[in-house]
Amino acid sequence: MDSVGVKGLSKKRIQKICELILTWESKLTWARLVARIEKDMNLKVSRQTLNGYFAIKNEYQIRKQQLRDGQVGTRVIGQIKQSERELLEKIEAQQRKIELLERQLEQQLDQLKTFILNVRHIPGVDLSTLHIRKSIRD
Repeated sequence: MDSVGVKGLSKKRIQKICELILTWESKLTWARLVARIEKDMNLKVSRQTLNGYFAIKNEYQIRKQQLRDGQVGTRVIGQIKQSERELLEKIEAQQRKIELLERQLEQQLDQLKTFILNVRHIPGVDLSTLHIRKSIRD
């Protein structure tokens, strides 16, 4: 088991924790999340550690608000079979995961644009030799 004093979480672990939050269906609290991470990922972390990572904190706040608003997905009213309910929950979890990936992609694109803008100011660097599409540079 990883120690409590983990200096930093890897991107892979952050991603897994975000996915865990995205698929959360019951009452979401930091204590429950910490306990679930320890159980599912065999990783001891504190609430303060998790709260220090923007992606985790952001997904936590979004999911917490969704759960407060009763948005645990677009539930079909009426009786449905257990297997259909499980499939619906999987679909909803995948939709939330897609939302997370889209937000991450947007952040990465912004970082790439910033990088390209900064590269322009380095003497001796010719952007035309880097084969960067115009749509990304502008």
